[in-house]
Amino acid sequence: MSYPKTVKLNSGFEIPLCGLGTCATKDPEQIVYDSIKAGIRLFDTALFYKNEEEIGKGLERALADKLCKREELFIITKIWPTHYEKVEETMKSQLKSLRIDYVDLYLLHWPLRVFNEKGEIQRIPTHVLWKDMENLVKKGYTKSIGVSNFSVQILLDMLTYCEIPPAVNEVEFHPYHGRIELLNFCNKFNIKVIAYNSLVSGGYVRDNENYKIFENKTIIELSQKYKKTEGQIILNFAASQGVITIPKSDKVNRVVENYSNLEFRLEEEDLKKLLLLDEGKIFCKDVANPNIDLFKNFNGVFPFA
Repeated sequence: MSYPKTVKLNSGFEIPLCGLGTCATKDPEQIVYDSIKAGIRLFDTALFYKNEEEIGKGLERALADKLCKREELFIITKIWPTHYEKVEETMKSQLKSLRIDYVDLYLLHWPLRVFNEKGEIQRIPTHVLWKDMENLVKKGYTKSIGVSNFSVQILLDMLTYCEIPPAVNEVEFHPYHGRIELLNFCNKFNIKVIAYNSLVSGGYVRDNENYKIFENKTIIELSQKYKKTEGQIILNFAASQGVITIPKSDKVNRVVENYSNLEFRLEEEDLKKLLLLDEGKIFCKDVANPNIDLFKNFNGVFPFA
């Protein structure tokens, strides 16, 4: 039995359950174009990735060649904390780079940051920042808004004042870090989780040498049992829990292979085996504060309180 191709956000819009992440992609324009041609409809980028211009060219080419219609695509991008003081201005600039009139989902990239572009300390209360994000929806710049790398505590605080709740929380998620508590919280409040670095392929802090997930004995055994690739097993681990995945690849055949993880379902006993691999291991950490685990409790102190 396969998984549905899309899931519904709390904003009412459908998002594909699997797509393409573009961080550190070698040729963003071409892989986006080729992926659309191959049937992929979800694309994730960010201001920080510095590839929105190239991605925009790929989108423009694909739409000009009538490979799909704009409304069939789901485009995600994010605002970097250095630009939190000018949300709308930044959004307009990103749309220009992407060569589209709106994005489908716009995210706050990190919850912790205290320096602006000039290196000056900035402390913007989250409730003020989120109001700017809500205005983007009201003005039609984005269909939905959400967050990335946010903890349960910050999300709980946001839910006390937001007019438009976050539709997603994009976090690092894989068998080595299943984030059970965070996932349960998000499910309870109808906030979808999007997984990045789901194949444990790297990160800003590259300490994953001893965690080569494709060489994990359990995953290899399941790969052989289901006659699927190790990558498909890992991605299906996320899909089985309703988690959206955006694995990155520079090869369109691998992009399609990753997307095909939705064509089967892990048995409950095998999902439990993968859950046992959880060590709470984070590979992508806050670039400015690599020793800080953003998902640990803040002992009652909110970063933007």
